[in-house]
Amino acid sequence: MNKTIKSITHHAKKWWVGLLAVIAIALVLRLIGLDWDEGHYLHPDERFLVMVTTALSWPKTLLSYFDPQTSPLNPYNQNYSFFVYGRFPLIFTKFVATLVNLDSYSYLRFVGRPLSALFDTSVVLAIYFAVKKFLQHSPKKHKVALYGALMYAVFVLPIQQSHFYTTDTFVTAFFAWSITALIYNLWVPAGVLFGFAMASKINVVYGLPLILVMILLQVKKIGWQKAIYNLVIFLGTAYTTLRFADPYFFQSANLLLPFVNKQVLANIKELQASASREGFYPPGIQWQTKQFWFGLQNMFFFGIGPVFFLLATLSLSKLRRRFRFTHDNFIITAVVIWVAGMFLYQSFQIVNSMRYFFLLYPFFAVGAGYTLSLITSRRIRAGIFFIGFIWTAAFVHIYTVPHSRVTASVWMHHNFPDLSTFAWENWDDPLPLQLPNSTKTFRGIALDVFWPESKLKWETIAKKLEYSDYLVLSSNRAWGSIPTSPHYPVGKRYYELLFAGKLGYKKIAEFTSYPTLDFGIFSIKFPDDWSEEAFTVYDHPKVIVFQKEPNFTARQFILKLEQ
Repeated sequence: MNKTIKSITHHAKKWWVGLLAVIAIALVLRLIGLDWDEGHYLHPDERFLVMVTTALSWPKTLLSYFDPQTSPLNPYNQNYSFFVYGRFPLIFTKFVATLVNLDSYSYLRFVGRPLSALFDTSVVLAIYFAVKKFLQHSPKKHKVALYGALMYAVFVLPIQQSHFYTTDTFVTAFFAWSITALIYNLWVPAGVLFGFAMASKINVVYGLPLILVMILLQVKKIGWQKAIYNLVIFLGTAYTTLRFADPYFFQSANLLLPFVNKQVLANIKELQASASREGFYPPGIQWQTKQFWFGLQNMFFFGIGPVFFLLATLSLSKLRRRFRFTHDNFIITAVVIWVAGMFLYQSFQIVNSMRYFFLLYPFFAVGAGYTLSLITSRRIRAGIFFIGFIWTAAFVHIYTVPHSRVTASVWMHHNFPDLSTFAWENWDDPLPLQLPNSTKTFRGIALDVFWPESKLKWETIAKKLEYSDYLVLSSNRAWGSIPTSPHYPVGKRYYELLFAGKLGYKKIAEFTSYPTLDFGIFSIKFPDDWSEEAFTVYDHPKVIVFQKEPNFTARQFILKLEQ
């Protein structure tokens, strides 16, 4: 008996040690290089959220907190008329930043980014406890749970999103924990967590069908009356939590009037209208010619990585046959259908960015972990993981070296004469950045390359280029999307001639920070220029610098474009 007890205790300790190791791995990968842009806020969404967060202030009374019309915590009351994010992450970050005296534009990243990393790391725990409970009758419960947690810990997109102060990690964490609470039949906590998820990002409402099915699948065990009671409890607590966590989502402070704020609805409609194949909204240009498989392609190669993605998909052929309990089979089927449905729905949207699939990543992690647990050979299992981890290690390298825009700015401050004039593209970050140790000043001129095509547009750009000394492309935001759009025939020719050195500007420098395996004496780089724009443009864009040639004239520029 004593030997049996010792064996069980040793077994349990082994898995707890393994879980702690996975958490440590997740934290290291997410916290390394958190000040990756050295305070320049080179992620535009993050920059906006920092501006809003620092502009918010605390209400003087509790009643004022709940009043969307007067609360100083409502962005709409702080001159931000367009706001499409959940407000709870901002309120919570504001609270923590106030406690640690870092509530300012210059320092808020030291609060927002660590919180983002910690919330995403918590998903590792949610996966472990959810799988362990779901497989409580299986001898492999610890192994599948641990490997599922490990997979999420090393997926690339969660690591990247953890380096940004945005709302995506908050909503994914709350959603994952809500599902975990449901598996444990904790209806009130599940509702509370889902309410916080909705207060972080409203698109989590797409997860509601899965949750409702999971509740209704309890009917056979507990009967219709109890199932409906649990459903009411879940929805009631979720609604109440949303009212407390994000009262500004609603039109009034009256709990009995669940009407959505009219300005919120107007903002959502405005956002949807901007994502059009016929429009000229700059961030949406890149999506005008993307096919439905673009999201799958980016998730496969970049967000998850080929090896881990294949492990996740291979689990589909194994999962259903492995579970003999009817109730478990139904839940697995519901999850697979929901994941597939969400994947297809988002794939066929005009904008199928990788981060819009973020809610699915914990489920892919479980699938990949399950497939890995089926491999009996430790050597093969370790080998497969090592090969898959190569992509993760290469990507994390970008946070261990200076940002490409910072490196380019240092070079420009060193090589550009004082008072030089440089042209930069509107809707992208102008370079060079201001550096604390440089006394040089430069004049920047914005090129409106995203304007609809017209003779006036290109004549204006030609005159600005004639006046400039340098042209700096700080990312592929314009040259990566404009040539792909049918609405920019001249723009396409412009970039073709520019990169061919035929427009009177010659390339003099290029700066990249590709995912890299660095072995000291040599390194292996993984160029990812062909990935989704948002994957590279924030934390490791390619910067290209051109210098005007002596014979450049606006007239010759126009003539070459018209040839």
